[in-house]
Amino acid sequence: MKKHPLVIIFVVTIPVIIISGWLGFTWQQQPFLSNLFAGFIDIGLGTLIGIFLVDRLVKRDRQEKWSRSRNYILGAVAAHLSDFSVEALISMPINDHRPMTAIINGRDSPNPATVTAIRKVANFLRDINESPSADRSLSDYVFDLYDNVKWDLDQIQTVLTPWIIQSEADQEIIDAMMIFDEARRQLHNAIISDKMISTGSAYPTLIEFIDAVADLYDNLSKHWNPLPKKV
Repeated sequence: MKKHPLVIIFVVTIPVIIISGWLGFTWQQQPFLSNLFAGFIDIGLGTLIGIFLVDRLVKRDRQEKWSRSRNYILGAVAAHLSDFSVEALISMPINDHRPMTAIINGRDSPNPATVTAIRKVANFLRDINESPSADRSLSDYVFDLYDNVKWDLDQIQTVLTPWIIQSEADQEIIDAMMIFDEARRQLHNAIISDKMISTGSAYPTLIEFIDAVADLYDNLSKHWNPLPKKV
């Protein structure tokens, strides 16, 4: 199991301080050695103070400066996820549009009902085994949907994800963004292969991607604190 660097520093520094203190006391009749070990103690204490106090204060100050921007970025991601989910509900052959209200309501502020609504969209698609149209396959519906939402997905991938990483967001958010990005890549590849040789993989991959959308929104809602709107 990999240890955190701060733990390693702590484990190394504390024994150095203790041993230096004992040796300095033992050799107190030798000014040079006594001062040498006292210097080791000063270095050790300075290291601990610098890492566990100053570094944390600097990190906290940096996070506070980024907090407003980070909330804006998380809100932008949530808005694109909401827009994608609404478009999926409209573009795919789904007759029950009741989840739309909850999805739209989660566009501007965290809403647990939005996660449930997005998962319902995925479940609706799981219940569809064949295309309701004689002229269009289920893959054709996916192709049209992807064309309609490509801008939203590109914004998340190429603009917002780098901003989130730069803003020093919690690792949980970054991990969720990476999982979402991988799901988007799989959907993109499935669509390309389906268009080339009609594999039929686009439709089930879309369902998995919508699950990833719900997971990402659920994660964002735990960290997203929208600023109150000005009246």
